[in-house]
Amino acid sequence: MKSDRFSAAIDKIYAQTGIIVADHRMDQVRQAMAALGGGSPEEGARRYLADDPDAERHVMAAVTVGETYFFRDAGHFERLAIFARERAAAGRPCRVLSAGASSGEEAWSAAAVLASTYVRETAGTEVVAWELDQYRVSTALRGRYSAWSARKGFAGYARFFRVQRDAVEVSPALRPYVRFEKINLITPPQGCRFDAIFFRNVSIYWSLETTAAVLNGLLAMLEPDGLFFPGPSDQVPLDRAEWTSDFFSGARVYRRHRDRQAPTAKAAAETLRPPRYATPAVSPRMSEPATVRHPERPTVDAILEKVRATADRGEYAAALALLGAIGNTHDPRVAMWQGILLLSLERPLEAVSAFQRWCYWDPKNHDCHRWLAVAYETAGRSEDALRERRVASEMEMSHEC
Repeated sequence: MKSDRFSAAIDKIYAQTGIIVADHRMDQVRQAMAALGGGSPEEGARRYLADDPDAERHVMAAVTVGETYFFRDAGHFERLAIFARERAAAGRPCRVLSAGASSGEEAWSAAAVLASTYVRETAGTEVVAWELDQYRVSTALRGRYSAWSARKGFAGYARFFRVQRDAVEVSPALRPYVRFEKINLITPPQGCRFDAIFFRNVSIYWSLETTAAVLNGLLAMLEPDGLFFPGPSDQVPLDRAEWTSDFFSGARVYRRHRDRQAPTAKAAAETLRPPRYATPAVSPRMSEPATVRHPERPTVDAILEKVRATADRGEYAAALALLGAIGNTHDPRVAMWQGILLLSLERPLEAVSAFQRWCYWDPKNHDCHRWLAVAYETAGRSEDALRERRVASEMEMSHEC
């Protein structure tokens, strides 16, 4: 049972950050409050409600997962490098936003890409990193990390980082390219413009409504021909009539269609719609089915390829009908496509069942839990959605460790 002061603290977390504290995280938040209050959650809640900076840091650590590392989802940085070279060749600067920058590894990675393309005096070229937690901003400014932050390497940019025993230090050459700021994405500054925006693994704590509100504001800051880099767990149901997308080494990148202009504030509100996905926003790393009940595996592959092509044309009902030709199978790809197509047809409860089958048939794949969370959220089952996002995040962290 929550006390009145603890309840007020939970309400403040939501009001300030948009984060919904799920029931299964309440004990962790209560423990953080108790640590702040010398064993008393009430006293810790009082400190947080009184805007104690140390209390805020502990509470933010309890309700978020600051999991990141250098060049995470390397395909995004491959695409940024191409984009930066195009900009530089045209005599244009490149201004990048790292939204929800956490401890800064993402921002420093983007800075390495820019530093390899532009000279430091190029006006307007920089990485702006926005993070709510002041402690993480301070960590990012120091530019010194454990070796764990470099566990996937430096994607060809090792010259910008110094590895010393168990530590990694950012080269001074990168510092002119990066600016860290304590910014709440719920209430961002106005009038900013960016050529590329990273928004990765940020919205897993939010409702669809909060995500849409934040994204509409961010996308209004993006240049008409700019790039948008979402994380695999972020819910970004962008309008296919407005946006095109591609994969780079398994990482999805969005760009407005060439004949589209930057949206007005009113038009931006129409950019995000209930999820209507035509192609899966997950990297194609599905495990093989546990049991193949039909020996004609090439036929299954051929049908799935037709399903993809049909869905890409926006013919979701026809694509779903094609899946029926496969018959009974435990192939997780079939359940994945059923769920995605049912979401596109605005049948979220049926999509929930399909994604549950995917999770059952492919239990080590965290992407199925991400999609299940989207289906739950669309069906109005926010608590179930939060649970599945947390399961997916914990699975991903466990796999990377």
